[in-house]
Amino acid sequence: MEETQRKQIETLRHEGLGYKRIAKELNISVNTVKSFCRQNDLTGVMVERTKSVTNNIPDEVKQLKQAEMDYRLSKVMVDYLCHEGLITKREEKLITTRLVKQLNPLLGILEESHG
Repeated sequence: MEETQRKQIETLRHEGLGYKRIAKELNISVNTVKSFCRQNDLTGVMVERTKSVTNNIPDEVKQLKQAEMDYRLSKVMVDYLCHEGLITKREEKLITTRLVKQLNPLLGILEESHG
């Protein structure tokens, strides 16, 4: 690997880019990038970037993401209960309808914000 590539990898890691993105940009293998980063203590850079990006997320987006995760978890649980025969298909449909109704107000907020 050339010295210019080494410097570019270091710069791109400090900018917060991941191994795959760096490899693609520099047209080298992902394993080469990973190996270089491990040898030069550049493995934790993404963690710092993730923390700073997470702190800049608006509250409404955080609320929407949490609601989506709650919906998905609930839906998985309902599907499992139906599959195991603990609730009927009719009950599954009713519960899923209620879950969607709970999510609708947040979807409305998102649509108003982003058209």
